Amino acid sequence: MSQKRLMVQMKPQANIDEIYQNIEASGAHMLPAPRIFPPVFHLVGPEPIINNFKQQYSDDFERVMVDGPLDNE
Repeated sequence: MSQKRLMVQMKPQANIDEIYQNIEASGAHMLPAPRIFPPVFHLVGPEPIINNFKQQYSDDFERVMVDGPLDNE
């Protein structure tokens, strides 16, 4: 299954605690991200998991910084 990488900055009003919990439950892996506010989520995981995250939270995205396959594939 192909792996994707997604780095997004969330809107200030996003429910960050809920998003963290859902990422942990999904099986995606969090990578280091800039420590700024609003927070940045940097995720790697199977394409369906990343696509589901995008579908569920896209209204909370301030901006998308990276959205694509892993560089090593």
